[in-house]
Amino acid sequence: MEKFVAMALLLSAASGASAQSFLSKANDFLGRVNGTMRGAANGQVAKMSPMSINQQSPEQKAAQAQALALPLQAQIAADRAEAKPLIDKLVMTSACSTDNSAWNSINRQAEKPSTWSADFKGASAVGSMKYHSKNRCVDVLRVSKWEKPAKNALNFTVYLISAQSDEAVHQNFALIKDDGGEWLVRSIGDAFM
Repeated sequence: MEKFVAMALLLSAASGASAQSFLSKANDFLGRVNGTMRGAANGQVAKMSPMSINQQSPEQKAAQAQALALPLQAQIAADRAEAKPLIDKLVMTSACSTDNSAWNSINRQAEKPSTWSADFKGASAVGSMKYHSKNRCVDVLRVSKWEKPAKNALNFTVYLISAQSDEAVHQNFALIKDDGGEWLVRSIGDAFM
C-alpha cells in the first residue's frame, strides 16, 4: 500500500496535480469501496464489476428446483441430470443477472468463450425489465421446451416473471456435449419480453 501511495504521489506530481487533490480522490474511491463491502457484510448484494448478479431468496431457489424437476422423456431427463450443475447455474444467472457481464462466469463452461459487456442488457432478464427492481432476482416460472436437436445437444427455454411488476421474459439456451463428455453452453439467447 505504501508503494502504491508513493507511486501515485510521484505520478500526480509529474502530471502537475496536487497531492491533496489526488489523496482526496483516493479517499472518495476507498470510501465507496468500503460502503459496498459494508453492504455485502449486512446481507445486501455487492454490485462490483465485472459480476453483476443478485442472490435468490430461499423461495426462489425452491421454485427453480421445482421447475427443473418436472418429468421429461427418458433421454432428455438423463441429459438434464448429467448437465444439472450447468443448467442450475444458467437458470439462476438468467433470473438474477442485472447485466450481461454476469454471463462471464459461464465462460469456462462455454463452447466458445466470449467477453460479455455490462453495457448491453439483452441477455439479462432483470436488466431488460423496465419496472422490476434491479437489486432482486425475478422468479423462475417454468423451464420447458426441452428438445434434443442432436444426440449430443440439449435445448430449453426459461420463463421468468417479476413478482414486483408482473413483467415476464423468456430466454433460450442451447447446450452441447463435447468429445470428453462434458456439457458446454453453445448459446445463450436474449431475454425476450
